[in-house]
Amino acid sequence: MRITLLHGNPQNYSCNAYLVRGDSNEREDVNSLVDVGIDGSVCGEIDDLCTGIGKKRVAQVVLTHGHYDHAAGLGAIVACYRPKVCAFAPGKHVDVLLIDGQFLRLGDREFEVMHTPGHSEDSICLYCARDRTLFAGDMPFDVKTPGGSYPGELLASLERIASRDVATIYAGHASPVISRVPELLRRTIRNIRQSTLSYSYSGSVPSPKLHPEGGGGEKSLPARGHSMPESLSDP
Repeated sequence: MRITLLHGNPQNYSCNAYLVRGDSNEREDVNSLVDVGIDGSVCGEIDDLCTGIGKKRVAQVVLTHGHYDHAAGLGAIVACYRPKVCAFAPGKHVDVLLIDGQFLRLGDREFEVMHTPGHSEDSICLYCARDRTLFAGDMPFDVKTPGGSYPGELLASLERIASRDVATIYAGHASPVISRVPELLRRTIRNIRQSTLSYSYSGSVPSPKLHPEGGGGEKSLPARGHSMPESLSDP
């Protein structure tokens, strides 16, 4: 598996986007883009990469959540590559609604879809046991000190992540973490446990504010008992 961090336009605030390819660009490998950023500027970087002969440069997009900085560029990506778009919540351009616990092929690896609410209601992480790799979206995994208030579901999500054997974290905004990941997760969990846990309703976190390209737009697929979140901004 090869993972390429795409930077996009440095003049715009955006997220990290990652292109996942197989080691040998085999026909069965699924070239996958994890998050798309705020605009289509990552297309130029993708077009400069070797993505295999006779296949789409981007066959699949997976959104870790629908916040503006992660999903606003989805329309441009769809126009460039016509990929299948996967997300946990329905939205414009979304073709496949993901289910917690299912497995999804990215590049030449299988990733577990983990519903990890806390940053947003529709947040997911993607975990590859073979490579001990996690795409974390905006999951706050580096809480250095106790104090403040955190959504109640966040602690459970972090504990679930910590139950996996993770060696590398690809984050939504920070640089990839390639060492001492278990220690980092333990410290974060400990500090959040010593902080205030808040619940907006029925033990759940507030709903996130989504960009129309990432969620809540026309042609939305029907949710499987899960409605599109609405109103939590990025911190």
